Amino acid sequence: MKILVMGTSHTAALRDAADWIGATYPDLDVTYFSLPGFYHARAQMNGPWFGPAKDDDKGRDISLQMNGCTAINLDDFAHILHIGSRFSLVKCSQLMADFDILGHPTRTGRPLMTRAAALGLIAASVEQDVATRSVMADHDPRFTFMPAPYPLARSRMHGAGHEPALSRLDARDTAQDWADTYSKVIQTTLANVENHFLAQPVSTLAAPFFTDNIYALTEDTADNRHMNASFGQAVFAHFATHRLGLDPVTHITAATPFAGRQHDSAHPASSRQNAI
Repeated sequence: MKILVMGTSHTAALRDAADWIGATYPDLDVTYFSLPGFYHARAQMNGPWFGPAKDDDKGRDISLQMNGCTAINLDDFAHILHIGSRFSLVKCSQLMADFDILGHPTRTGRPLMTRAAALGLIAASVEQDVATRSVMADHDPRFTFMPAPYPLARSRMHGAGHEPALSRLDARDTAQDWADTYSKVIQTTLANVENHFLAQPVSTLAAPFFTDNIYALTEDTADNRHMNASFGQAVFAHFATHRLGLDPVTHITAATPFAGRQHDSAHPASSRQNAI
């Protein structure tokens, strides 16, 4: 079965786990295709091909460096796992953190909002985010979307890489309820366009909106959003179990923080007939 793992720079955590994925799921033919967020957002569909526009020389150069090709043919893949969409998390987390909800017992002196109004604003933001990928994935049930990983738990600390809105939300007793609600909104919105939703594996979380520090790619606290190969293993195993009905033939290896990153071209697109 041919599987495409695609998305933004967050896809690199799975690409770094490519050797483990290949050994653990030997019946799967897995291809990787990723672009940095800015270039991914500008990429286009040309028939069944996805990649930077023909006049985007910089984007095409980056794609060649990262993937060994400038575009990928989506037609021949049975399943496509997309990693890295933010689903308007910044806007949504500010709302969740900075408003009290009428009907909830806790009052903190923040502005009040009804739950229906809050859900409407969150849904509208997520729908807008999903619409940006409509040309690529609209009404294509092969697509499964997992959001960009939640930032590392260390980003609750003030300093480089601090996540202020999520930290404020984390301090509230409504954080888990909002996390469940936010995931449900994403799932519903994707289902409306026949796409699937894959939540971040619970085993990788330190708190409702934060990833365990053991999955840090680097000691540099300015980067609290990119994860290591152990995270990639956990995500792909989660995908394989819930979307493909497959159990791993080996165990996920123990997470090793700060293990560094292979150069993205170490595991370029593996199906050359599907790439140019």
